[in-house]
Amino acid sequence: MGMHAVLLRTGRILLYEYVKGVVGSNAQVIDPVTGALYNVTIPFQRDVNCSSASVLPDGRILVVGGSGYPGKAHQGTRNLTLFDPFSQKWSDGGLMNGARWYPTSVQMPDGTTLILTGEPAKRVLTKTMESYNPATGVTTLLPESASSDADLYSMMFVMPSGKVFRAGPDRNSGMFDPISKSWAAVADMNFGRRYGGTAVLLPGLTKVLTLGGANTSLQLGSTVGATGTASAEIINLSEPAPAWRNVKPMRYARVNPNAVLLPDGTVLVVGGSRQHQSTDPVHQAELFDPATGRWSRLASQAADRSYHATAMLLPDGRVMSAGSNFGNSPTTIEYFSPPYLLQGSRPTLASAPESVTYGGSFQVSTPDALDIAKVALMRPASVTHGNNFEQRNVACSFTRASGTLTVQAPSSRNVAPPGYYMLFLVNSKGVPATARFVRVA
Repeated sequence: MGMHAVLLRTGRILLYEYVKGVVGSNAQVIDPVTGALYNVTIPFQRDVNCSSASVLPDGRILVVGGSGYPGKAHQGTRNLTLFDPFSQKWSDGGLMNGARWYPTSVQMPDGTTLILTGEPAKRVLTKTMESYNPATGVTTLLPESASSDADLYSMMFVMPSGKVFRAGPDRNSGMFDPISKSWAAVADMNFGRRYGGTAVLLPGLTKVLTLGGANTSLQLGSTVGATGTASAEIINLSEPAPAWRNVKPMRYARVNPNAVLLPDGTVLVVGGSRQHQSTDPVHQAELFDPATGRWSRLASQAADRSYHATAMLLPDGRVMSAGSNFGNSPTTIEYFSPPYLLQGSRPTLASAPESVTYGGSFQVSTPDALDIAKVALMRPASVTHGNNFEQRNVACSFTRASGTLTVQAPSSRNVAPPGYYMLFLVNSKGVPATARFVRVA
């Protein structure tokens, strides 16, 4: 369990995968604070292995595609599947136009979900794009101009312009314009393809970090045994002619790592292996600081976390790491406390509004107001195969008064697509308060 993981607005974690011999896919919800575990297995015929998942503006989870039933890898499905975090029940979400195994889904500024790539059959690419409207439950095929050769599990990020940037795993990156419904080439990565690599939209929302992976693709043939890289690159999309630039490499080569964006703006990299689908795992975690461009080594994981492992930020600032197809503990979960949780007492977030409006301001009560250095809205994770379809760190300007912060909400839907975010307060030592969920609309 742990091949797919989504943080729910209840603070619980949805984990799911398909195991042959059951009617629907296995699914569990775990409370990371109490350890309580709830069985929420899909009650109808459905294989959601190798799907993508997006958190809709109302907090429901949209699972896109998956494998042909039962357990048919590479044979994509047209199925959409919905999960309600409050009732903890599944429902059928209808059908897409194209069959998709290893798809990508992106929550857009207008509240719709953009769907692209995937396979209907082995080494056959679904090139069309479509849009799911959660208000109507209808999926619309986009015009031919939106079609592309984007590789499986493309890493896509909504930019402040409203356009959507693709940062791999193809070598060539691109920008999708949802108005013209067309693509424009941006720049080629220096390393090449990054199959089994990952990418993160950094705070500030103009720079993207990509790291790890192997210079191959499932579209080219078998990837088993492909050798990983320690290299990392950053592109600054605010520049007139954006280009990928090499930054200091990780200390360890990794295929299938997970990169977790933290509330202090750093990036935690965990897991992976030196070769794809191997028993040669990397246990030591690493931390990247975008402000300095430096990596630092952190504690090692107890379990092997390679192919099909997941990791995500939790509201209390810890990081959850689960699953793996290879190694010693494929059914376990680990929790990691980043260095900021060892820097003294947490600030307290006493109260915050349940929802905030674009361009407005809102009040946050905290006895530690005068020591708060950063306020961030962080979108909850939806992660599989090293690709986190949701994580986003939106910095908010604020003013301090005794016991109160006045915080400026995101200026537009492009900056923070509508939905639920974790509101973090970070003090002068970098220690985050336990977050509260706030709806941005």
